[in-house]
Formats: sequence, C-alpha cells, structure tokens
Amino acid sequence: TQSTWGLLGSVLLVILFAMFEKTLTDLVKGIRSHRKDEAAYINVAVQEIREELKSTNNSVKANAVLKLTYLHMVGTEVSWAAFPTIEVMSQSRFSYKRAGYLFASMIFTEATDVTLLTTNLFKKDFQSANQYEVGLALNCISNMCTREIAENLVADLVNLMASSKIYIRKKAALALFPVFVKYPDALRPAFPRLKDKLSDPDISVVSACVNTIFELARRNPKNYLSLAPKLYEILTTSSHNWLLIKVVKLLCLLMPLEPRLSKKLHQPLLTLMHSTNAKSLEYECVLAIIKGLSEYPDALQQAAERLKAFVDDSDQNIRYLGLLGLSELMVASPSLVSEYREKVLACLQDQDVTIRLRALHLIKGTVTKRSLPNVVNRLLESLAASDSQEYIDELAHVTLSLCCKDQYDLVSDFAWLVKVLIQLVIGKPNAHLQAIADQLIDVTVRVENVRPVSVSESLRLMCDEHSKNEILCATAWILGEYNIYLANLSDYVHVLEAMFVTRLKSSTPPVQTAIITNTLKLLIGAGHRLVENQFSAGSGLGSSSSTHALSSAEYLESFESMLQTVATGLPRLCLSDEIEVQERALLLRNVLHMTGIVDFNQNQRPLIDLTTDSTDTETVASSATATALTTMEKVHKLSQLAPLIAAELKPVHPLAQKSVQPPPGLDLDQVIDPESEQVDSDKKHHRRRADDDWSFLNERTCDAEGTARVTSDSVGKSAVNRESPFYLGAVESKSRHRKEKKHRRKDKSRHSETKHDSDKEDSSETNEQQNTETRRSPLVELPSATVGSMSYSVDKTLALPPGVADQRNLIVNNVAGPKDRLGEDIDLLTPLATGETLQQPQWGSSSSSHRKPSSNRTEEDKQPRERHRESRHHRSHREHKEHREHKEHR
Repeated sequence: TQSTWGLLGSVLLVILFAMFEKTLTDLVKGIRSHRKDEAAYINVAVQEIREELKSTNNSVKANAVLKLTYLHMVGTEVSWAAFPTIEVMSQSRFSYKRAGYLFASMIFTEATDVTLLTTNLFKKDFQSANQYEVGLALNCISNMCTREIAENLVADLVNLMASSKIYIRKKAALALFPVFVKYPDALRPAFPRLKDKLSDPDISVVSACVNTIFELARRNPKNYLSLAPKLYEILTTSSHNWLLIKVVKLLCLLMPLEPRLSKKLHQPLLTLMHSTNAKSLEYECVLAIIKGLSEYPDALQQAAERLKAFVDDSDQNIRYLGLLGLSELMVASPSLVSEYREKVLACLQDQDVTIRLRALHLIKGTVTKRSLPNVVNRLLESLAASDSQEYIDELAHVTLSLCCKDQYDLVSDFAWLVKVLIQLVIGKPNAHLQAIADQLIDVTVRVENVRPVSVSESLRLMCDEHSKNEILCATAWILGEYNIYLANLSDYVHVLEAMFVTRLKSSTPPVQTAIITNTLKLLIGAGHRLVENQFSAGSGLGSSSSTHALSSAEYLESFESMLQTVATGLPRLCLSDEIEVQERALLLRNVLHMTGIVDFNQNQRPLIDLTTDSTDTETVASSATATALTTMEKVHKLSQLAPLIAAELKPVHPLAQKSVQPPPGLDLDQVIDPESEQVDSDKKHHRRRADDDWSFLNERTCDAEGTARVTSDSVGKSAVNRESPFYLGAVESKSRHRKEKKHRRKDKSRHSETKHDSDKEDSSETNEQQNTETRRSPLVELPSATVGSMSYSVDKTLALPPGVADQRNLIVNNVAGPKDRLGEDIDLLTPLATGETLQQPQWGSSSSSHRKPSSNRTEEDKQPRERHRESRHHRSHREHKEHREHKEHR
C-alpha cells in the first residue's frame, strides 16, 4: 500500500543519512588528520553541526551535541548551542539526556539566557523513577547553578535528601553546597536536614554531608561549632579513611575557636596517627596536631618524628608531603625543624625539582649565624649542578635573602659575603642580578674593610667578556668611587680599556651612563695618585735616579694611553640616541677640552669652546723628556679636580629624614601667602552659601499639573552611597536643616486644611493606581525565627518569584521546626562569601498572608495618601515662591 511504501522510504532515508553522518569518532580522526589546517577543518565541522541541530531526528541532535562537547574541550566557542542543548536534555532516552546534561554542565553559566528554561526540566527529572536520571540532574545543577535556579530548586533538593535511595541522598547532599553559595538564604532552613544526615546508616551519605559541611566551614567555621560532638563521635567510631580525613580537617578548623575542643581531641588524634596505615590520614592527623595542639609539646614532638619518617621515605610524593608538613611545623615550633636541617639540605640533591624548591623554602627558617656559611656553600654547590631555570632563580633569591636578612644580622665575614655575591653573578644566569648588584654596592658602602675586595672583584667582572649588563653598572660605580684601592696605574689602564673598548658596543644605555660618569673619577684618581708619588720621591721628576726616572716615564706613558683610550671612545658616545648618554658624554668631553687635557680634532670639537688660550700649540719635541713634561701638566690639572670627588658617600636609612630637626624659627604650618589663602577662604564661603540657598530646588521640582518629578541632580544623588566614607556630601549645613525643619512644621499645621481640585484629584488617583498595578507582585510575610538564644524576625515583606511561593509550605513542613536549633552561639545568618547579613529565605511558613492589591483599597485607605500628595504639591510651590522672594531680596 501507499503507507507501507512511505514508511519504507523514511527508513531508507534514515539509513542513508546514518551512513553519511559523521560521528564523534569521525570528528576526532578528522581533526588529527588535518594538523596543518586544523582551524579550517573545525570551521567546516561546526557548520555541519549547525545543520544537524536543525534536524528533527533526536539521534542526530544528540550526536551533534556530543561533537560540540569535544570541540568545547579543544577550545572552540560553542555557547551559541545553548537552546538545542535544552532540547536534547528533555529527551526521554537516557543516552540522549546524558549527552545534553554533560554539555549543559560545561557551557551553561550565569550569563546564559536560557538557564531559566531548565527549572521545570530539573523538577521533572527529580521525580523520575530512574535514580540515574536524578543523578544526571543533580550533577548538572552542581556545575551550572545560578541564584534563580537555587531559589526555585532548593526545596526539591532538601526533599531528595529524604529519599529511600542511597545514590540520590548522597548526590543531593553534595549538590546543596553550590546552592548555598549562590543562595545563602537557603542555609538556615536546610541545615537541620543536613545535620540529621550525619547519622545516616550509609557511610557514603555521611561522607557526602561531611564534605558539604567542611566546604561551608572553610568560609565561616564558627557556624558549625555545634556539630563538634557528632564529629567527635564519627572520629572515634568510624573506620572509613576518606571520611576520617574530612572529619579531621573539619575539626582542625574548629579547634582554634573552642579551646576545650583541643583538650578533648589530644589523645584521639595521637592514637589515630599511630594506629592508621594510610599515609593520607596520618598526614592529616599531623597537620591537625600542628595547627590545633601547638600548646602540647609532646604532641608536636611526635608529629615532628612522623614528618621525619615522611622525609626519609623513598616515595617522592611522601617526601614532598614531609617537607610541606615541616613548613607548617616551622610556624608552630622553629626549634624542632632546626634539628632536621641536614635532612632538608640533603633534599637539595633530589632529582625532583618540586622537592628541591620545597626544601629551599624550608631552609630559610632553619639557618643561624653559625650555620650560614655551611648552608650557603651547599646552596652554591646545588646551583652549579642544576639545570632548571626556576630552581636557579629561586636558589639565588633564597641565598640573597639569607645573607641580607635583618640588615646582615647573620653575616660575620663581609669579605666572604662579597665573594658569595660574585659567585651568584658569574654562575648560571638568574633573574635576580639587579638585586645582587644593589646588595654589592650596599655592602661596599657600609663596610669600609671590604672595599679592597669589592674593587678587585669588580675589576675582574669588568674585564670579563661574559659579565651581564645588570652587574656592570654596579662594578663601574665601585671602580670609579673607590679607585684608590686599585693596586697600580696599570689597573686604571685595564679598567678604561675594558670600559671603552670591550664594553662600549655591547653595553646598554644605563651601563654607558655609568661608564662615562665614573671615567672622570678614574682619571682624577689616577692623576692625583701620580702627583702624590712624584712629591714623595723627591723635589722633582728630574732629580730622581735614572731607574726611578724610567719608571716614572713608563707611568706617564701609561697615563697618556689612558687619555688616548678615552679620546677615542668618547666621540661615539656623544652621538648616542639616548639623551642621558649623550648629555654625560658631552659634559665629560667639554671638561677634558676645557682643561686642555685632551685635544680633540677639528671635526670633534665640543659644542661650547671653553678654552681661554686661543694661541696655537707649540710643536712638541720628540724627546722623552718633553713628552713627560707635557703629560705632567695634564696630570697636575686633573689633580686639581680632586676636590670634586673627595667627599665620601655614606649610607642613609630611608627613615633618616625623621631624625633631622628643623632649624629654629621655622614653622611648617605657617601660611606662605596670606593673601591667596584669604581669597580661597572667601571663595569657599560664597560657594557654600550658594549651595545652601539652592539646595531645596535640587531635590524636587513640580510641573504645571502638580506632579512631582525627580531632577537629574536628585537622581545622581540617589545613586551615591551616602554611607560610604568617600561621600563628600555627608555633612550638610545647619541652615539647610533649619529650613527643612521649619517647612515640615508648616506642612503639619496646614495638613488638615489642604484641598485639591477635582480634576487634579482624579488624574492623580488614576496615575497612582496605574503605578501600583505595574509594581504589584506576589508578597509573602516572612515569619520570625530563632537561632539558639537569639530571636530573628522580619516585619517587612519580600516579593517571591513565581513558583517559589507555591513551594513555601514544603520546606517549612518538612525541615523547619521549633525543635531544630543551630546552637547557642552560632549565627548561620552570616553570609558565605561577602560577610554581609543574610536575608530571610523567600519561601516562608504556611501562615503567610498577602497584601491587598491597590485596586481593592477603599476610599478611606486612599485619603491619607492623597492628602500627603497634596501637601507635597503645595509645599513645592511654596518653596519655589520663597526662593524667588529671597533672590529678589538679595
């Protein structure tokens, strides 16, 4: 028949479509086979999936959602498929429903528009006879819960905790935590049911409840002190390791809040730590003892011994836990950790870099003044054998912090400290070279005896081609400032050659600036030392012996080579693109040219010729004596500049300015310009008076029909938080308060005499009725509640969203009751995340009453409101009239 042929055709089309349809396996294989053009292939696949989602075949849609799930995992934007996902979630077949719920839990957020459409779907699946469908819905809520969904479904979740199926009870207990986070008001009525489930006969349900309570206690542990007796019972009776781990961690949060609890848990924790074979539970017991039983030395000693066994274990994971526990023990008892310093240092040779990093963090608290050299030497040995850049950077940081701790309190030999800093510099590169350079300068300035060592090491670094630019600024400054500690003139020559020949091309602008600045110090220091040597040898250079004259001639020749080196490299710096380098180079060039020390070529003359002698220079004789005399003149001129750098730099503490007393007669609070101060005061006074005169018009104005409207200035003020400490308008003038008080007294006396025209009354009544009907929403009066010995009541009404008002009786009848109390000193109304006071839940008791709609009000109910509107209208007109008269009077 025709219908049979039509059915066969449909089946054939389905079979053909299934043959050419790409499954998830085909998509994965296609992406792997298109490595070069993966993005293009994914774009084509997304277009195919869009067409598949338009299909009426549920199998095709479910397959498309599965493929979108994989694409989302590889980073593709698929949030556009939210609505088709809900269609797949609503399918009756379990495999389709599971694909939809999985994809929804991954892409649905609070910004997703269609999340509200899932509320009824969740309610429907909660009533399913298949417990695994209920589990799918609970899993999805845990990942995509929003405040609206939490408000609508919290009653259903609480009811699911009373289910006869263990699988549903434990999943419902776990799903309550994200609901409490999004909707804190649900915590109060749902807490008794959660507390009762701690006595559930199934251990998995108890474990789920403990997990939820533990996550809540991490935010505010004081709320859950009343659970201590039940948790103690679980700790002493249960043998489930994972449950005991959570119980121990929860009790660890409660012990600092209740001193008696530490005494109660002293022996049970020690017994459990020694009796268990599970390393995880043993470690949690150790941490609980360290954090909660720090006043018991015997308990801390036993915990330290267990951590020592952890560090000696062959398993790297357990060894890492041992080091982590010692870090916690360092806070409670540093002396106990110092006993295991050698074991910690041995961990620096471990192959696992995480263990070495953890050992570095632990070493900082175990070093003393006596053990510092040994520890630092071990660290430097570990630095040479390491290949991890992260570990090298951290090791350099730890070494530097140990040496400089408390203003070098642990250092007894500063020459050793300088050598350690140099080893950190010349070793493997690290990210703390600038800090090392700063410390090198600081030690050199503070400790005079260490300056010869610093100068010699800086000379070695400056001549080393592999030195980093970060350290060259410090070495150049040390060599220039303390050049008196250079051994002989040849060292000056080597320094200047290293600066202007080796370092000039490859150095950064800051290094070039330091080189130029300290070059003048080196030249002045060399000239001054030559003059001192000449006068100590005799009355003149010619009066010395031939051997001494030869030696002096060699010195002068070396000095001349220094000047030639500077004259060769300085013009290049004068053409630098960096303005700082160019300015310093031109300054040095003009100083040398002004003093006649260096005669630059005609094309390299300074921008300002400061020389006074314009005569031509006499021809220099080729004899050695004539050359020496000319050089000696340059030496004497440089020696005359020695007072420029004679003053010694000294370290200054950052807070030293507070110790400087101001000179007598100086008043820092005195006004410098009294006239300008008086003008500013007058301006502020006039501005304040103007604000007071016009303040009443800034709040409300009235139109011709007498309807109050809010001005833009009033809207802006209403948006400001007047309770904020940054609100500048919190203090109002007294005159404004007096005016407002006077207006209120007049309004009260005229309240009974106010009349309104009939047409205005009808129009105002119509507008008011329309506004009331627009704002109308279902209202429920919240009941009073008791928390321990405190009463918490709400005398106002809150609007309930549709669907929640119908569920208000369900929670109260099944959960809340007069016998369900949360403890005498527990305040569960503290919010979980923000610290503000929790609001009452929007689902109340069965005795809640609704307010009357505005359309059913009687005339007697409307009269006070109309009188108030009329008085407000006349008051605005009267204020406007008074202001106009006041303005004319002024």
